[in-house]
Amino acid sequence: MVGEEADDAWVVAMELKSGRFKAADAARQLQGGAELVDSWLPWNSSFRFVPVLAHGRAVRREEQKALRRLSNRVGLRGQVKQIELIHCGTALSAVLGASA
Repeated sequence: MVGEEADDAWVVAMELKSGRFKAADAARQLQGGAELVDSWLPWNSSFRFVPVLAHGRAVRREEQKALRRLSNRVGLRGQVKQIELIHCGTALSAVLGASA
């Protein structure tokens, strides 16, 4: 998702999961999304980047810990961010404000 709110431009790489998942796989998928955006986003663009993993069910504790590890960060043009974990249906604005 690419969007604007007030004077901020946002690029959100988002992965949706309905059941169990592996944190490392989700991180790779989010990085793939960031790389896709990088291929078409103008180079002179100023933006805030947020990788988001939205889940439909409870996330196993081991996967929550794995998502917090340093290796599970996603980058786009020098902005390397921790994956934001939200429940499906949560307003995206909640995560954008926390990542400002």
